Amino acid sequence: MYIYIYANTLPTNRTQSQKYAPSPENWVKSIDPCATELFNDHQTYPDLTLPTLLAPPPDPNTGSQPPPILTPDDFQSLSSTCRLHYRTRPRLKESSYYTHLRHLHPKYAVILSTIHMMTQGVSGGDILRMANNIIKLRQMSVLLQQMNALHHIPAGMEKIQVLTMSMDDFIFHPEENAKKLLDFFFDDDVMPVTTKRNIVTRYVQDYLVKLHAVEEEENGGDGGGGSVGPGVSGKDVDLSRAKADHITNTRRGGTNEELIGYLRQDEVVGRVLGRVEELVDVALRDGGNYALNDVGEYER
Repeated sequence: MYIYIYANTLPTNRTQSQKYAPSPENWVKSIDPCATELFNDHQTYPDLTLPTLLAPPPDPNTGSQPPPILTPDDFQSLSSTCRLHYRTRPRLKESSYYTHLRHLHPKYAVILSTIHMMTQGVSGGDILRMANNIIKLRQMSVLLQQMNALHHIPAGMEKIQVLTMSMDDFIFHPEENAKKLLDFFFDDDVMPVTTKRNIVTRYVQDYLVKLHAVEEEENGGDGGGGSVGPGVSGKDVDLSRAKADHITNTRRGGTNEELIGYLRQDEVVGRVLGRVEELVDVALRDGGNYALNDVGEYER
């Protein structure tokens, strides 16, 4: 069995993707990013994720026990912060989530977007789901290693193999990492090298075309981009201003570092993201592969 985790360690990517008109994802215009969701009619997203996130496993290299990714109080705080920024400004009381991302002050827009990507299990939740998956896969890998040792199954016969990659890998090295992904899924006797090469070539070509279209849209945009922040009333906001003013437009001078700075400054968001980041860094460093040595400790 092969399992692949696609790790996105840049929550600002979601905010950036919403600056283009029309929006690339229709759901962003219809969802409530702060709504309470129920699964199986009675379970909330915290109910499903907290048992795992409260007790992450020890670091595979040091053996040290990390603190919880987040607590029930953190979930409550994130929900309160979400409600604080969604449909509370005079000119945004009836506006969509998409409009909020484009017209809130950048600090509050990126916090709202990141909380949505933490706490919503249907349209969002990817950040905590990613952390949950990394922990569960690590636990499962260790359990299988123990079973293999008990039944004297030789090394190399593992039923589960895990590959962990970051979005940055695909953004900056699309050809190398598309090939890495295909090699992970398919041995050369299943998918010939020439077939893989053709797939990678088409993928890179399509990627570059889309990247060029995004850059053209950014450089010659014609959408709105005013912001609503503290001390600014709704009547002061022109929702039809050019989106070239938006912080996510690099020609304006906005940077990922500026947005990430807003996230790190928030007490709860910054702490939770920091702990997820540490978990992801370990998974990326080790490639997602964990084994047990002779004394039952983690080793690469």
